[in-house]
Amino acid sequence: MTVYAFGSAKGSPGVTTTVAALASAWPADRGVLVVEADPGGGDLAARVELAADPGLVTLAAQGRRSLDVAALDTHTQELPGLRPARALLGVPSADQAHAALRAVRGRFPEVLGEVADADVLVDCGRLDPASPALELVATADVAVIVTRPRLDHVQHVAARVMTLAADPPPLVLPVGDRPYGPGEIAAATGVGVLGVLADDGRATGVLNGTVTGGAWLLPRSRLIRSARTLADALVRIARLRGDLMTGESGASTGPQGRRAAEHAERAAAAGPPQSGMAPAAASGAMGSAS
Repeated sequence: MTVYAFGSAKGSPGVTTTVAALASAWPADRGVLVVEADPGGGDLAARVELAADPGLVTLAAQGRRSLDVAALDTHTQELPGLRPARALLGVPSADQAHAALRAVRGRFPEVLGEVADADVLVDCGRLDPASPALELVATADVAVIVTRPRLDHVQHVAARVMTLAADPPPLVLPVGDRPYGPGEIAAATGVGVLGVLADDGRATGVLNGTVTGGAWLLPRSRLIRSARTLADALVRIARLRGDLMTGESGASTGPQGRRAAEHAERAAAAGPPQSGMAPAAASGAMGSAS
C-alpha cells in the first residue's frame, strides 16, 4: 500500500510515540504495519510488554539468505492498542539495530513498498548523516520529520531537510504548537507542515505504558484525536501524490504539476496555511521572539 517514514533532526521529540499514536488512530478500513527501524535501538517492545524476538534482528538474520514480504510477515507481532495492527519490533541495543539495518540494506525499502495489505509506518529515529535508516526516508512515499516547536529544534529541521534525499521533500510534524505554530515553522524550514500532534502528557504516558489505569481515556484524548486528523491527512496526501505519479489527477509531472501538487497537499494537510515569510526571515523572527 503506502510507506510513511518518520524521523527527527534533533533530540527525542517523540518519534516512537508519534508512530504509535498514528497507528492507534489510523483509518479503520486500512491495515497498519509498524516498523521499528531506529538505529539507536527500539523502545516499542518494552512499552507494550512484548519480546523483541521475532523482530528486526531475526528478519535480518533470514534476510541474508532471502528477503521478501512473506519473510517479513513471519517476523512481525500483533501490536496491542486501540485497533488491530502488526509490528516489526526493534531491539534496545543500538549495535544490534545498526547491524540489522545494514544487513537488510538495499532490499528492505523494496520489500516494505511491496506490502499489499497494510500501510507501513516506519520509525527511523534520529536522522543523523550516517544513519542506515536514511534509505527508508529517501524511498518512502511520504517522509515526515517530527519536531518540538522550539527554536533549537526547528533550526535543526531546517538544516536537515536541505540534505535529505527524499523526493518530494519531507513534511514537518510539530508535537505541540508553543512557542511556535505551524505557519512559523513552515516559513522557517521551507517545507510543508502536516499539522500538529497534541502535546498531551497524560495520554502519552498511557500510550507508552508509564501511566496505568487510563486506557479508557485514550480514544477521546487530545493526543488520539489529533493523531486521527493527521492520519487522515497523510492518507489524502499519499493519494494525491499517487495520482500525480500516475497522471490520474490530470496534472503535469513537470514544475507546474509539482507546484499544483504542493498546493493540493497544503489543502489536504491538517494544519493551517503556511506563512508567506521567507525561511531566513522567519528564522530571524523566531530567534528574536525567543
